[in-house]
Parts: sequence; structure tokens; C-alpha cells
Amino acid sequence: MIKHDEILGTLEYGVNWEKPYTIKIFNNEVEVVLSIEGEEDDEIEAGQKESFLQFYNNIEAVMFDAEYKLFEYYKNNFSIFRERINEELRDTMIPLIRSKDELGNFVKPYMIRFPYTFGKDIKVFGILFDCPWDDEAGVAVKFENDRISVGKDDIIL
Repeated sequence: MIKHDEILGTLEYGVNWEKPYTIKIFNNEVEVVLSIEGEEDDEIEAGQKESFLQFYNNIEAVMFDAEYKLFEYYKNNFSIFRERINEELRDTMIPLIRSKDELGNFVKPYMIRFPYTFGKDIKVFGILFDCPWDDEAGVAVKFENDRISVGKDDIIL
């Protein structure tokens, strides 16, 4: 099923309402899935549309903040990540990274997700990444109002 929304554009229903979307992060243009949580027969929530507008209208700052927060998260958890990996693979999978731009070689965004807001006055979305230190859960950067958090992808799923 296809839906045409005045703010979100043309979306197709699979598990959620989705469409391809291009972002620029870590100095690379990357195509990701823009995913709006919802059921096929439901309307997209006003809060989800407001969250998208917050993202869209501030995309450069959002990407800058995502890069910075991911790099900070990596630095703070570097030794823990390395302990989980076979010693022979540590330097290739979890190398010492000195800049956020270098981190872009190891984390790959694949989705921007806008979860239900359930009528609450919040703006919330997350950017999900594949990463070598957690190939099952990945990592996500969650933006909720003025707070930014980083963790396993379940913080936004």
C-alpha cells in the first residue's frame, strides 16, 4: 500500500511506513530507510510529523550531533568493545580512532526511525547504525526533545 503525505511525501507500507532517504553523515552521502512506525490502516501521528520536521529543518545540526555523540560513545566504551572481540581481530574491528571522521569507516547508518509518540508532546527520532562491536543490535543515536542519547538500537526500536 502507498500513502502520500503532505509532509513526509510518498511512503510505502511494509512493516512500517517507509521510503528511501539520503543523508550526509561522516562526509558521505548515504541512502537509508526513513521509517515511520505505524500500522497500515492507521494515520501517521501528528507527533511523528512534527518529529520529522524537527529532523528535516535541523538536519545539518542533527548529523553533526550524531557524529559527535557516536564518537564520544565509542571513546568511552572503546576498551569494553575490544574485550568482547577476539584478540586477533581487535585492531581491524575495534581500532583506536582519533577523530569522528575516522569512525565513519566503521559505522554505517541504515535507518532513520520515527516511533509512535502516543499523543505526547515530544519530538523523537533515531538514527540506527550497523557497527562492528555489536553486529546483532547495532548502535543508535536517539533525539528526544533536547536530549541526545546513544546506545544499542533498542533505545529507538
